[in-house]
Amino acid sequence: PDYYSPLVVPRKEGEENLLMNAPLPGVQQTREFTRALAARAMLRLGEGKTEAAWQDLVACHRLGRLLGRGPTLTERLVGIAAEAVATHAELAFIEATSPDASQAAQYLHELSMLPPIPDIAESVTLCERFFFLDAMLLIARTGGKSVAPVTGNGLRLPSLSPDSVDWDVAVSIGNQWYGRFEEAFEQREHHERRKMLADIEHDLKELSRSAGSLSGLAGLASGAENPREGAGRIFGNLMVLMLLPAGSAAGNAHARAHQHEGNVRIAFALAAYRSDHARYPENLAELAPKYLQEVPGDLFNGEPLLYRVTQDGYLLYSVGMNGQDDGGRTKDDEPGEDGLRGDDVRVRMSAGK
Repeated sequence: PDYYSPLVVPRKEGEENLLMNAPLPGVQQTREFTRALAARAMLRLGEGKTEAAWQDLVACHRLGRLLGRGPTLTERLVGIAAEAVATHAELAFIEATSPDASQAAQYLHELSMLPPIPDIAESVTLCERFFFLDAMLLIARTGGKSVAPVTGNGLRLPSLSPDSVDWDVAVSIGNQWYGRFEEAFEQREHHERRKMLADIEHDLKELSRSAGSLSGLAGLASGAENPREGAGRIFGNLMVLMLLPAGSAAGNAHARAHQHEGNVRIAFALAAYRSDHARYPENLAELAPKYLQEVPGDLFNGEPLLYRVTQDGYLLYSVGMNGQDDGGRTKDDEPGEDGLRGDDVRVRMSAGK
């Protein structure tokens, strides 16, 4: 019912360490546990132990979502990965068992009672921001003796005296960038969130290019009223380049998890509809309100999901991160005629038994 793994910073006498270096022992174990639960669920399904298989899948969901409540971005992303393991196995469960309307309703009810998928936003705008501030404070105290940060383009922070940097300026620059993340994650519509995150990534790339030379560093300090302020601008921007997380990737992973969740809910409703009518509906709107109070849409473009009945079942999918209809092709499929792999979020279901 619960999970807690505190962040404990490793320390030696006379030394300081960063909060971001706190070990996360539960993360790798959770990866192994979720794979084991899903594997055992499939084994039990093959043995005809349907209820036991289902409880393993519910446990897989619960473990991922409880881990995902941890403060770090790593914990939340691994929680999302556990969610993907569970939803993938659930589609196999639906195909193998063909639940009737009563069974599907019960499964959906149990899923609704789970903790929600944790929002990725809090880990980026709170925990990652604290990682940034913690690193800044440590370097301000030690002058960089305890830490030797290097930017992605190879620039190393020079040796410095703490008194030579205006730390208020440096911290303010970091907070401005994290504030932009916060504003983006406040967007309820994922396609709007994705656009704002893409703008942040674009500006970060521009900042990285400008910081790639001594003249670029001088540009970062331009407009400063004094050397300390100029050093604060340089230092703040370089720390941003080193420590700001990949917000777009995190946001898209979060959206995919929610899309998979919505797709699974629809898959259970379609199984219930087929049980009652001996066929799949011609369109998803027929599922509401009897089988689903509301049919989930496509989080990536704000439109209805793409759906069609096939000769042996149905194909249901979201257009995914690229916003394009790839015909239901995912990143795991062979490239299409254009040589590109798809990134649709798909359910392909055969009629089952």
